[in-house]
Amino acid sequence: MSLSAAAIAQNSKHLDKLITQWRLSTNKKFQAPAPLTLQTDVHSDGVTKSVVVALRTRPFLPEELPAEIPREGDDEAAAAPLSGVLVHNPTMHLSVPTSKWNGVSITPKSFIADIAFGPEDTNEDVFRCLVKEQGLLETVLGGGVGCILAYGQTGSGKTHTISALEQQLASLLFSAAASFAAQKFPSAACPPDKMFKVQVQMWEILGNQVTDLLEPGKQVEIAEDKVGNIQITAKSIPVSTPSALSELLAKASSHRRTSPTMRNATSSRSHCILSITLVNSLFPATEPGRLVLVDLAGSERAADRAEHSKERAEEGKLINESLMCLKDCVKARATVEQQRGNGKFLHIPYRSSKLTLALKTVFDLEATRRSQMAIIAHVSPHLSDTAHSNNTLTYITPFRAVSNNTARTSSVPNPSSWSNVSFRSWASKACPEVNVAKLAPFESGLQMTRLSEDEFVKRCTDAGLSETQGQALYQALWKLIIDAKRDARPDAVKIRREPNDPEGWTHQQYKDWVEQAAPRLNPDLVCPSLDDRGFTIMKMGEAEFVSRILHAGKEGEIITEEDGRSLYKQMWSAHLESRNSARKQVMAKRANGSYNDGVEITDRLFALMPDNEDIWGPQAQKKPAGEEASPQTDNGRSDHGWSLSMMLGREEYEKNFSEF
Repeated sequence: MSLSAAAIAQNSKHLDKLITQWRLSTNKKFQAPAPLTLQTDVHSDGVTKSVVVALRTRPFLPEELPAEIPREGDDEAAAAPLSGVLVHNPTMHLSVPTSKWNGVSITPKSFIADIAFGPEDTNEDVFRCLVKEQGLLETVLGGGVGCILAYGQTGSGKTHTISALEQQLASLLFSAAASFAAQKFPSAACPPDKMFKVQVQMWEILGNQVTDLLEPGKQVEIAEDKVGNIQITAKSIPVSTPSALSELLAKASSHRRTSPTMRNATSSRSHCILSITLVNSLFPATEPGRLVLVDLAGSERAADRAEHSKERAEEGKLINESLMCLKDCVKARATVEQQRGNGKFLHIPYRSSKLTLALKTVFDLEATRRSQMAIIAHVSPHLSDTAHSNNTLTYITPFRAVSNNTARTSSVPNPSSWSNVSFRSWASKACPEVNVAKLAPFESGLQMTRLSEDEFVKRCTDAGLSETQGQALYQALWKLIIDAKRDARPDAVKIRREPNDPEGWTHQQYKDWVEQAAPRLNPDLVCPSLDDRGFTIMKMGEAEFVSRILHAGKEGEIITEEDGRSLYKQMWSAHLESRNSARKQVMAKRANGSYNDGVEITDRLFALMPDNEDIWGPQAQKKPAGEEASPQTDNGRSDHGWSLSMMLGREEYEKNFSEF
């Protein structure tokens, strides 16, 4: 069992020796520090992960360290705080102090995430890895939804992280928007720095009570309208400069509810949500992008609430209830990534609380735009908090979206796994006249596959090939990649793959669809590059897609903005139709009564065993002998959790329930 804080302090000297030995043995396994970057940022099919899990531990604060450096001969273990956390990206290790029959010991535990930040890593490192390298701003500026959640026990550094990210976003957002506009809409009459209009909302949630932080004291309503859109009545303020945005965020944050607790003198007692909306003034009819930062209230154990007042205890209860609702939604959303295309029905219960309802755009499986989420689990460095840290990491790490398909060895070589030498060898065999040293000076196969077609062909021409030869070499490279992935894909996945899902279309399949869906468009102008495959076009925002369509008409055809929006909706409708086909089948069965949810099996069991008191409780009412027994109340059924097959026997069970 875990040790209390008092027991840890009493055995600090012995625990210090155990932790030192544990650190030495753990560090030997991770001699070379891993670079601070996401270890896996895309799926095997090239689609960027929509749920990223990050772990972070803070350093000891100045007030937590001894006032003076212990002198020689002093009890150093008692003077300095003990740390129970060790980070080797992407793994976070805990040493949990426990009490066993043979005395005090530590139990090592390890948790793997997409990235792990240690106490030496700065807020700038977090911003670079989770915002810049993940392309979060590009997703939002393209009309998608980006979300960052900070979770952890009170006092673990959540507000410190989110506040720093808010200020960095404030300083970068407008320049990033201007750069995006200049790159994606170069021929627009509107100046790049005026293309996006920025609006800000900020509110806090405690239970079902929502309060506006931009208009203190005002109660906010969060509700779902008849078409499924979430309406939030919080005040929306337009901003046009980085300084105005920074000042507004600082002022709103000062109105947030805080209270002193046993763990933190300024503990946040509510969930704080910042919503930044970016409207594309060039295409105002398209969906605006949304960037959401959520600073969750700190989770608390019963021991943390031991000395709380009644009001504080009730707040803690509401906080934990809403965090459990959030857990269910994030876990279900991550499961979508794990089981992509397996045809299973999945429900995300975002209506369970005001917090998850406000975040519907992040969780909604039927949304017609892209979304990305990063959830940062914060843990305290203190050894006395490792039991709570263990709960936090056990709660969070399952959200990490990992492919559940068994790895297979492909008989076709995959260029993504090639070294620089292997790529050069293949290129020289495929095209003997190419100068491989100029084509790939140092890049690996994976780096070469990340080049766009234009960049690849330019390298080929610089290396002695013609443009036609360069295009042929590029196509040969991608044919190898596709063949390797198809060969390595399990048979079950090949069968389950929905042929009508645009996200899986090849370059030619997408052109065929455009020709059929919009005969007035020139498919070669809609998809001018081989890079324009299903998942790359699905990553476009609505405005960028419409902008391309406006200039893709056949000779003599006039294409309007409405034509572009209509085609964009058709594409997303086909995607949702494919992805949610299993969901619709289940809903149809429920509608016509052919879907069995287990009640019929239970009622048949009761009918088969009318005298079995393992099923019927002592208060259950039964009909006279010879009549079919039926329960009168739910309380009449005992809850032993035994399996039906053990109660009935295998033959009887299969005879009565095989059709289910």
